[in-house]
Amino acid sequence: MEEPGTQEVPEQNEDVWSDFSKLTLSIAPYQENSNEKLSTMMSRFLLVQSHYGTRNDQIQVRRDFFSGNHWEEDPQEMAEAEFQLVVNYARRVVLDFTGMLARAPVPRVPVPPSEKEDDPEVQSSRKREKLLMMLWRDLMEAWRRTELNAAKCSYGVLQVLWMPPEIESIDVDGVTVKRYMESPFKFRSIKPERFFPVYRTWDTADDYLYVFRYDPRRLITDLEQKYGVLLGSTSLDTTETEPTADLIEIWTDKN
Repeated sequence: MEEPGTQEVPEQNEDVWSDFSKLTLSIAPYQENSNEKLSTMMSRFLLVQSHYGTRNDQIQVRRDFFSGNHWEEDPQEMAEAEFQLVVNYARRVVLDFTGMLARAPVPRVPVPPSEKEDDPEVQSSRKREKLLMMLWRDLMEAWRRTELNAAKCSYGVLQVLWMPPEIESIDVDGVTVKRYMESPFKFRSIKPERFFPVYRTWDTADDYLYVFRYDPRRLITDLEQKYGVLLGSTSLDTTETEPTADLIEIWTDKN
């Protein structure tokens, strides 16, 4: 699924909100005004977020358990002669299993037998292997974090984005070819408590109508530069040195 903002961003704010509101058609198909669409989308997000309240509470309990917070009593309410002791075997077990699950052999693509180096099938196999090798480090790093979340919280979310860079012309043996000089794929592990899928059917795990991703306390300057809009701060935390806002993304099968 493509992250909003990866396409060319219009200069006018009205155009940005108009394009963004198109993503809400599956949520607010009968709303014509873009502000109404956004309002309806926000209401739907809060409803979906509320639906996942129990899941997120369980995730926080498991995170606390992994961190060693195994006691329900408040340490400040304990008597002076009392103390809490935690032998956190859970952390060791989780890290060991995550290490095993996140290991994978280096990818190899079989090369068909041929005596010619310029055989199209041989060249094709080598190109596929080079592509996998180029992606492997980033993929496995994101996979390791996803496995760690799954082991700690019982939920792990891995997102694969198609974000192609500009195509550049380079010279290869006297021939000018156009290629991506950077990987067009991006991999990232998403915190499961910020991932809110709305399922089309329960029969298939990733068959979604749409998905909300909540990303709180993002820097205003970063969001304005990325999306080409003017924003106001939504954070009430006076300890922050830079103003922040809460970002809500909506993904569909087309956006």
